[in-house]
Amino acid sequence: MYQYINVPLNQNQFDSLVSFHFNLGPAILHNSLLLKYLNARQWQQAAAEMQRYKFAGGVVLQGLANRRRAETALFLKPVGNPATSNPQQPAKPNVPHKTYKVKPGDTLSQIAVKHGTTVARLVRLNGIKNPNLIRVGQVIVVS
Repeated sequence: MYQYINVPLNQNQFDSLVSFHFNLGPAILHNSLLLKYLNARQWQQAAAEMQRYKFAGGVVLQGLANRRRAETALFLKPVGNPATSNPQQPAKPNVPHKTYKVKPGDTLSQIAVKHGTTVARLVRLNGIKNPNLIRVGQVIVVS
């Protein structure tokens, strides 16, 4: 993905594009209008272009529409000011994490969409080595 993008991305943009890229395959950005918008820093147009990838066989699939909506919302979500935030600061104590128990047929991307997050965030939160290998009964932190 980064071999094509020539501009810096914030963490939300990066996470959103990782999810998008993971779902659509490694060559999705190559010579695309989306890539042109990204490299021109035309963020709104890039987000709108991402929304076009919700079809399968010429039909809008609700799961893909939901996924694109979540990815573009994250892509456009501003990040905190890095100068005022401390990435080394631990999370607030005694704040329980929201978890989800994997059911038969679940995929990490479905879980991400259901909980309004990204595959990249779930991978990071749970230390998942291979997003394609989640187990039924596995408890996943979703927030």
